[in-house]
Amino acid sequence: MRGRAVVGAAFAAVVLAACGSARDAEVRTAATAFAAAVADGDGAAACAALTPEARRGVQSFGRDCAATIVQLPPAGIVEAVQVWGDSAQVRFAGDVVFLAELGDEWRVRAAGCRARPGAPYECAVEG
Repeated sequence: MRGRAVVGAAFAAVVLAACGSARDAEVRTAATAFAAAVADGDGAAACAALTPEARRGVQSFGRDCAATIVQLPPAGIVEAVQVWGDSAQVRFAGDVVFLAELGDEWRVRAAGCRARPGAPYECAVEG
């Protein structure tokens, strides 16, 4: 009986790891698509990848989202992906991007983020 419990626990761990890997891949895909749109100067696509709140943040003070978002620095390559429930962080070589799961897709809620010692991240785009 103990053997079955061990096998069951091992199976559950594999299933959870696979789910985590799938979610990591979804987050990575969403973040890299956003970064590619910014790098390619496709402000419309980059703005479409934002949460509604982040888009409103970019548009505050009368700024045009598409024209403003492409001014973010190049993200570079993905260095790490972390997912916590419906929130995620992708660390690129040149940027940190935070994402939120909205329905069945991941959207960027903050970008152009820099770590500050002993303080929250400071982000050029957030919402």
